[in-house]
Amino acid sequence: MNCPNCGMPVDDGAVFCKTCGRPTNISTPPVTVSRLYPKAERKPVTLTADERCTAILLAAVAAVLTAALLAVLVSTGCFGLF
Repeated sequence: MNCPNCGMPVDDGAVFCKTCGRPTNISTPPVTVSRLYPKAERKPVTLTADERCTAILLAAVAAVLTAALLAVLVSTGCFGLF
């Protein structure tokens, strides 16, 4: 097969010409996500009681630290509010 633009030989299935860089106008099948990543088997996540308590404790600590950081930033005038 030859390039429709420059006439140079083009590899079978090539989308672009190696010589001029123009598209060869060959229709190629679209790449779909399902073709790239086949469906994985979904398994439900189950947490033990200890893991749930740990997650809740970590979320509470993160909330307290965030509130403390915001309070410090606002009180020092870092936000330009006061």
